Amino acid sequence: MKNKIIPIIIVAATLIIVLLFLIIKPKGDNIPNDYIAIFNGGSGEITYSTYIYKIDNGQANMGFKYINTVNTTVSWGSPEWEIKITDSGEVTWTDDVFPVAKKHGAYSYVKIPNDDKTYTIEEFQERFLMN
Repeated sequence: MKNKIIPIIIVAATLIIVLLFLIIKPKGDNIPNDYIAIFNGGSGEITYSTYIYKIDNGQANMGFKYINTVNTTVSWGSPEWEIKITDSGEVTWTDDVFPVAKKHGAYSYVKIPNDDKTYTIEEFQERFLMN
């Protein structure tokens, strides 16, 4: 009897671990949290985002990294979103992030971490160029 219980316990524990992984596992790609801004566009069940990061490129002017994502709802009407990275790269100048976001379709508004305000592209551009 003991010999049959041990394999059953192992199988049950394995199933529980797999189920927990499937429940807890985030949907889509992981985006680093240290972004300085997110450009957003699109509507409804599909949106586009361009995440902007400062990088130290060893020069007096800091460079910028971007990550473009396509965000879709998991199913029609679902509040859960799946995020897929579609492109990434680096630019040297602050002005260069705007065409990247525009080309990607993430050009409706901008959000900044820890700031409740939603900025228009023009408002953000003014603020961005001042820094």
